Order: sequence, then C-alpha cells, then structure tokens
Amino acid sequence: MAPSDDRKEAHLPGKRYLGAFGLVYGLHILLVAYFLPPSAIFSGEPLYDIDYSLHYYQVDRARKAFDGWGKLWGYDPQVLAGHIPGALEDVSSKSLELFVIGLAKFGVEPVLAFNLYVLLVHLLLPLVAFSVARLFLLSRAQAVGLALAWISLWFLDSFFHWVWFCGMISWAAASYAILLFIALLYRVLEENQRRHWLALLFLTAFLALHHPFAALTLFLPALGLYLRSFKSLGLATQLKLAGVLAAAIATALIWILPALQMKHYILDEDTFLRPTLSYLLTDFLDLMVDSAQSGPHVRTLVRVFFLRTGLIGLWRWRKDGDRRFLPLGLMFIGAFLFAYAGGYAHATRITQPYRQILPATFALTIPAVVLLSKLFSRQALRALGTPAKTLLVVAALLVAPRFVRNVLYYMPRVVPQDK
Repeated sequence: MAPSDDRKEAHLPGKRYLGAFGLVYGLHILLVAYFLPPSAIFSGEPLYDIDYSLHYYQVDRARKAFDGWGKLWGYDPQVLAGHIPGALEDVSSKSLELFVIGLAKFGVEPVLAFNLYVLLVHLLLPLVAFSVARLFLLSRAQAVGLALAWISLWFLDSFFHWVWFCGMISWAAASYAILLFIALLYRVLEENQRRHWLALLFLTAFLALHHPFAALTLFLPALGLYLRSFKSLGLATQLKLAGVLAAAIATALIWILPALQMKHYILDEDTFLRPTLSYLLTDFLDLMVDSAQSGPHVRTLVRVFFLRTGLIGLWRWRKDGDRRFLPLGLMFIGAFLFAYAGGYAHATRITQPYRQILPATFALTIPAVVLLSKLFSRQALRALGTPAKTLLVVAALLVAPRFVRNVLYYMPRVVPQDK
C-alpha cells in the first residue's frame, strides 16, 4: 500500500509556512549562539574542550602533511610514537581535515575554518530535518514540527548534547545525514527522479568519506529498500545504484588505503559507550550508572517521549501498509539494538555502539511527528470529550515541571541567582 502523502494534507500557506519555519530556525540560532557563542567561533583560538583539542591536532598535522607531500597522514615522533598518525586514529575526521585544507586555499585561517566546520554542523540540522520530512512525504507543517523535534533532541537530550559538546562532531553530523541518505534512497526507488539521484550520489560519497561507522547504521535499511524493490528495478536503475556505490568506495579510499597499509598498528579501544541491555531501563528512568557508557548527567525525557510516540506511529504505519514503515523500522531496529547490545561482541564493542542511539531516535521522530500532528489537529481536539480534555491538561501539568527542569539544567544562566 502506498504511504499517505501528508504533503497533500494540512498545508500551511506559503507565508505562514515560511514564518513558522523562520521562527523555529530562529530559535535554533539563539540556542546555537547560547551554547556556541560567536565570541568562541571568532576568538582566533580553536575550540579545545575534550575531544576538540585532539581533532584540532589532527587537522593541523593533516594540513602540514598535505602541504608537504599531498597525503593526510605522516609520522609524528611526538605523538603515538611508533604509529603513523593520520592513517588510523582519525578516519572519522577526514571531512574536517579536507574542509580546513580547502578553506585555507581561499585564505581562511585554519583555526577559523575548524570552528566554522563545527558551527556548520549545528546550522544544518533543521534544514536537513525539513528535507528529510519532505522526502518522506510529510506536510509542510509536519516538516516544521520535525525540525523542532530534532532541535529539542539536539540540545535537551543528555547524550545528543554530549556528542557535539565533547567533540564527536563528525558523528553528530553523520547521525542526521544518515536519515537524509535513507530518505533519498527511499524516493529514488519510489519515483526515480534525477534530482534525487544526484543528491543521493553526492551524499553517499560524502558519508563514505565522513564517518566509517555510518555504513553500519544505514546498511540494514538500505538493504531492505533494495530487496523490496529488486524485482521491479530495471537495468538503468541497477547501474545507477552501482554508480552510487562506486562513488562511495572511491571517496572512502582516501582513508581505506592508508588504514589497510597500517592495519598492524590497530589497537583495541572498547572503554567507552558500550552499555548493556540493563541501560534500557536506566535510560528510561533518567538514571546514570556509568558516565563512560551513557555520557554524563543522564537526561532522557525528550528522547523517551519521541521513542515511545514514534513506536506507536510506526506500529500504525505497519497496520496501514505504509511503505515508509520498512526503511524507518529497519533503521530503528538495527541502530537501537546496536546501541544496547553491541557491547556484548568485541567486533561491535570497539565502535562505541551507544552512539547509534542518535540515528535510531532521529528515525522514530518522523512517525512520531506524523502521529502527533493528527492527535493534536483541530478536528481531533474538537472531537475530544470533556473528560479526555481534562486528562490531557492534567498530563501536561504533570510533565511541564520536569520539562522545564530539563531545560534549565542546560541553561543555568536563565535561572535568577541570589546576590
């Protein structure tokens, strides 16, 4: 059964839609400015908290190696003595390194280019959310809602916040770019439009260069989409898909070839972000067991809300035979199980599997927003009886203090201080 094209329903008129999205994006800009003030971006110093200091070193070393002999790796006797920095430990930083090297050719200082990359990852989030929503046939209003949902997760969920705060900025970008990849693949297999193919080609090549673990996340939903459409795919479409895969392999060779050459230097690193299944309960209850596995100061209210609502929306899609169920269902199942069960096997434990909770949650926000837009539509609210409306108000009053507390945890300067 074809999915319900929500783009045909509940359209916001052009000006109202632009105004609504402008307000949401304006809120995002304010939050970015609060957590990443312009004074930090344009300070003349690189962002250096936690992993950012390591990444700036990687960028600086890669830039010097590239200027010296055209490679992104080279021996540094003062770091990882006996190893080859730039060949293994920074495979998730290649897009950052090339971004800084590229801007340097136009006269941009490396420090500023480094900081601008981080800023760009923040600024693209709502735009990607809106694009994903429209590709998955959501209405304009729902697309604005999805952007707001992703913004709330980005800033108000403890692990989402920790990922970009601690310096896992490449994975922060990959986690939402993966959803854009699946949305584009879904559309090319459904409609076969040239603009979607071009976008898919460039995005796939970028993801292959950007972060090696992105392939672990998108493999299952991509395979599911391909197998579902296999019998109906013509030779031309098969060749296009082969071309997209070839583009991914070609760009990935930038880091794959040095990594293969130096693979004997690989060391195990399985200390962080490998929770067990018991963390399903502790995350649900907002309890921190070990900050090394789930990030510090666990705050999961927003995440749990969208996961639970999204599961209901996904279940309804399955009952309705909605074709969006397959890619988003496989995305969620694969990434969610990877996040909580990946720590049991050595091969997956070394990938820091808990990071997969980001794309898993981003995926479920899509059916969640569709469901919420229907539940809180004017027609649905008018149809509620007085007892139901009363229960809804009571539930909102119960949740509101916890939500405000969650917000104020991340924005302590908003709370009045005793003088």
